[in-house]
Amino acid sequence: MQTRLRLLHEFGQQLRALAPAVRLTRVRALAALSLGLLWAGRIALPAAAPAVPGRARDPSTERRFRRWLANRRVPVTALWRPLVRALLAGRAGTEVLLVLDPTPHNAVATVLVLGAVVHKRVLPVAW
Repeated sequence: MQTRLRLLHEFGQQLRALAPAVRLTRVRALAALSLGLLWAGRIALPAAAPAVPGRARDPSTERRFRRWLANRRVPVTALWRPLVRALLAGRAGTEVLLVLDPTPHNAVATVLVLGAVVHKRVLPVAW
């Protein structure tokens, strides 16, 4: 558990360096959510909460994640732009496959996502 706690702290610091204008609590929540989902191996908040080290109980951590995701004040663009630049920096000088993903949102709208294929996954670049 100490290793996960150390990794969570270091990832939070890296995210903070990429987005210094974003509130520290929002950056820390993003780090915890990201690593929790990664460690859980599933994209599900009930699975991610127990994977995050800390003193808070699992239901409390899950509620914190839900509040963070629902918070309209979380600056998605201010967090995502520097993060995607850092993630794609390792691909500099190599061929990058771009895909356009039209995802129906409801009967009226469609979300268009431009993404880069990285290790058989699509990393959203713009939407």
